[in-house]
Amino acid sequence: MTRIFVQLWFLIALSPLELTQVTAQDLMPLSDVVTGIKGEWRTVVSGTEVESFELEVLGVAQNFVGPQRSVIICQALDPMNKLTGPVAGMSGSPVYIDKKLVGAYAYGYLWSRDQAIIGVTPIEQMLEVLEGFPRSRTRAYPIAEKTNLNEEFVYLSEKKDEMKWQIVRGADRIQEEKINVLLQPLPTPLMASGFSDRVLSTFKSEFDKAGITVMQAPIGSVSEETYLPMEPGSSVAAVLMNGDFNVSATGTVTYRNGDTILAFGHPFFQMGPTQLPMAGAEIITVVQSIPGAFKLAKTGPVIGAIYQDRLTAVAGLIGEFPPLLKMEVEINFSGGMKRGFKGELAEHPVLSPLFASVSLLQALLETLEASERQTFFLQGIIGFADSDPIEFSKVASGPDGAISVAFNFLKRFESLMNNPFKIPQVKSIKFDIDVKDTWLISSLKSVVVQSTRVKPGDNLELLITLYNYQEEDSQHGLSIPMPYLLNSGDQVTVVIADAEEAERIDGIGSKAFSSYNDIVGQWVESRSGKSIYIKLLRNAEGLRFEGSSMFDLPPSINALYASPSNNIVRKTLNEVTLWEDQIQLPGEYRGSYRIPLTLE
Repeated sequence: MTRIFVQLWFLIALSPLELTQVTAQDLMPLSDVVTGIKGEWRTVVSGTEVESFELEVLGVAQNFVGPQRSVIICQALDPMNKLTGPVAGMSGSPVYIDKKLVGAYAYGYLWSRDQAIIGVTPIEQMLEVLEGFPRSRTRAYPIAEKTNLNEEFVYLSEKKDEMKWQIVRGADRIQEEKINVLLQPLPTPLMASGFSDRVLSTFKSEFDKAGITVMQAPIGSVSEETYLPMEPGSSVAAVLMNGDFNVSATGTVTYRNGDTILAFGHPFFQMGPTQLPMAGAEIITVVQSIPGAFKLAKTGPVIGAIYQDRLTAVAGLIGEFPPLLKMEVEINFSGGMKRGFKGELAEHPVLSPLFASVSLLQALLETLEASERQTFFLQGIIGFADSDPIEFSKVASGPDGAISVAFNFLKRFESLMNNPFKIPQVKSIKFDIDVKDTWLISSLKSVVVQSTRVKPGDNLELLITLYNYQEEDSQHGLSIPMPYLLNSGDQVTVVIADAEEAERIDGIGSKAFSSYNDIVGQWVESRSGKSIYIKLLRNAEGLRFEGSSMFDLPPSINALYASPSNNIVRKTLNEVTLWEDQIQLPGEYRGSYRIPLTLE
């Protein structure tokens, strides 16, 4: 169905007859809520029909999620909810007393027995999200401040003359034991389809750092022709990825006024301003499981954006289309077979790199053509709306080859998306991958030096012997010139390095970035891994700043950079490369070896 149909659908959905207008007379203030009064909450348990379930108010707990943040404690009276307990996906279900909106079903005792005690976020506290935070129609996540998921940018000093910024997640910093909170927000797990359990488990530590829970679920999508209501009690989904891979979280609409909605009754990630795609959802069923019941849902087409993610609610705007990243993976297997995968990602500094990398690993590992021993030759391109594209390559082999490719991309893409200098306007990611059905990986077996008695102007002759996983040898001769600028007695080092070690020596790929261009430069200067890198080094103090390495600086310049009052981000270097060459190989090379020399 074309975009014209979708826009027409919006006109119908936003027509005055369909809008749910809520006035002050429709709301019940917290002060009117008394113990023993009965009411109902409304939600969807199958399809799109909103159903009502009876409850009774037990009391009001003051200062629940913070000072001056109360919660209404209720007990569900219907037998089904006594059996299931709190259900993931019911977050935001509107609660009514005397036909007046009181708030949102948002909390529950996840391990309650023979009863369903729930917590209701008062509607007054949810409306503060609309009153205090205006709509945002631009890219939302901020620069150089806390961005999301318990994360912040900090400056760290490992040495007196070295400062750098890096991402520090709250989960990495806070080591105290978790508080045993009994009344908890209803779970809002990310439901993922198109991914295997093996791939999701590989990224579990990354999910934990990001503070998210991902569940493998057979979710699907609703056709664009299907009308999905967006009224109090209807299901609403935050869509993080769609296409051949799907990731979304389902909750319930609490309140709607015109094209604006409130949902969840608690934070999603508590990101503050955001731009997450929003869609309606159709409930397949409520799954009753021992760890916790949850709604199994199919998401509809994107109809708007979640633009605020706050303590008491998320706010969405119907008709606002957030920016999306288009992702494409093309894989060419031995024998001529080809596979292609496509999807769209929500634009987010942490979630975009994470799920792009998960999708990449899934494409490599879980296809019909995948086998145990394969080598991957990746060519990638990242497209931008406001600048030239970035092209990069990577070769990986061995038992962890595919994982190495995915995590290498995650590290670099996260540093690009989650930087303190500029919000990158990424519009597309494309991978072209050639796969060979064997391990093409070599390691260093020996290095023979013809003579270590060399002086400036001489050549150092090397014979390098490699072996592959089948223990087959290959030899490579190399002549290294000793520069005339060196003096007798100078100490140099010959390094035979893989891509990772060569980048470490040059200060590439570290988290010590001084500018946005420095971050982009790490992609341009990165090495693919399909070569042995031979470097001639000399000990020298230097700095890496804005993508350039500077050595033997005058004392006055060194003093300027080393000054405590200088906040320039830089990285200290201890070795300068005098000469470099590389030997191309059929696959990946791993290993490093150093030969120290004193010139005669």
